[in-house]
Amino acid sequence: MGFNTLGGKLALVGLTGVVFAILYVLVIAIAVDPRLIAADWVITAGVAGAGCSYLIYQHKGII
Repeated sequence: MGFNTLGGKLALVGLTGVVFAILYVLVIAIAVDPRLIAADWVITAGVAGAGCSYLIYQHKGII
């Protein structure tokens, strides 16, 4: 799948957002307290990770 299509861009950015959310959950669970993990924070981390990665990928010329 090429990154020049809308589907490719969404897949790349979405997967990066999911990875960011998983890393967020792991860091919070290990470093702070597992009781702080909530679904709304995981969704927020995924959306923030996707948004930041889109800007980075666009600046680097990947998408």
